[in-house]
Amino acid sequence: MVKLIKSFSIFLLVAVSLVFAVILYAQSNIPDHIMILNDQGISVGKLFTVEKSNELENNQETRNKKTDSRTYNIDISLLNVIPVKQSTVHISQRHYVVPGGEIFGLKLYSDGVMVVGTTDVLTSSGNVCPAKAAGIKPGDIILKLNGVSYNKSTDIAGFFKSNGNESVKITLLRNGAFFDVMLTPSLSSADGQYKAGIWIRDSAAGIGTVTYCDPESRIFASLGHAVCDVDTAQIIPILNGEAVKAKITGCYKGTNNKAGELCGVFSDGTLGPIMINGETGVYGLLNNAKKGSLLPVATEKEISIGKAQIISTVDSDGPAYYDIEITRFNGSSNGMRNMTIEVTDPVLLKKTGGIVQGMSGSPIIQNGMLVGAVTHVFVNDSSKGYAIFAENMIDTSDYLYDFLYQEAS
Repeated sequence: MVKLIKSFSIFLLVAVSLVFAVILYAQSNIPDHIMILNDQGISVGKLFTVEKSNELENNQETRNKKTDSRTYNIDISLLNVIPVKQSTVHISQRHYVVPGGEIFGLKLYSDGVMVVGTTDVLTSSGNVCPAKAAGIKPGDIILKLNGVSYNKSTDIAGFFKSNGNESVKITLLRNGAFFDVMLTPSLSSADGQYKAGIWIRDSAAGIGTVTYCDPESRIFASLGHAVCDVDTAQIIPILNGEAVKAKITGCYKGTNNKAGELCGVFSDGTLGPIMINGETGVYGLLNNAKKGSLLPVATEKEISIGKAQIISTVDSDGPAYYDIEITRFNGSSNGMRNMTIEVTDPVLLKKTGGIVQGMSGSPIIQNGMLVGAVTHVFVNDSSKGYAIFAENMIDTSDYLYDFLYQEAS
């Protein structure tokens, strides 16, 4: 009898210890805030029961159906008996978009004028660089001269041509910070003109690929990464921009240690204004909504390692589907390099060698969902590259939608 009681006590102790271990594990591993889409259920494990306790008021207005969300608390218990913890559930709307794959031309005009380099001015006293002496660096954005805003490089050149040797207060933007410097131009012995010793640029142009369009709002997303200045590698802060029609005229195939490139020309026809040039891509508003079948946008958890397809335009035949493999996840916080992909389609490999410049933004489709977009190519292996999660691009689209909605209100 004593042995039986002892065995039961040990069993009871082990059972209680296991229960406490499970509870502690759940408390530390079940998040305080659970994010789900409106067509998903809550999963916290088979041992746990979830019961809704109360719905919470949203702090912000939720008239915007695209970014509308509901929030409520849930009580989580073990085997529907032992309370474990309370979590907050946030339900967001599932996004549906029309996938792209079309080539388009983009024209960007900077908000201010970017300094792309500094140069010496040959004077009677030797070489000097007024810009460098004033503390100006490549990548700086010139916003104002003597308090007056300038957005064109020709206007700034004209200012210094007529200003003579007068010192100028220049307002600059560098790494998100605004500051002023004083610059005194130097007289060039070469042509008798006063010069600041800077190379500047106010615009950029190129081709890219549309990732998706929301046919209701007409917002489109493209590239999956920002357009940067070719000399400074800085993101170009845009004042405005324009998306135009374009067509492919040829392709330089990618090879090991050299990225390929699609060759294209702008054609007649404006698609719409470009409004954002940011970390996750280039965004704008189409004049006419893109037609096509809607696809759901996948969350990171819904994407899997394995086969997928991209939609790209690499010749005059227009958008086509090509096979790829998603080979690795790099994390949602890893900029626009959330996934590693590899082109496996023999047709695309024959045409382009894999991923080439101009294919950035090509939508990635897996299991009938938009999961991401091509962003970069591996220079040492053009069949491989990086991609961004589609939901990260959607976040930027929602930001633009909210901005346009508030403007309209």
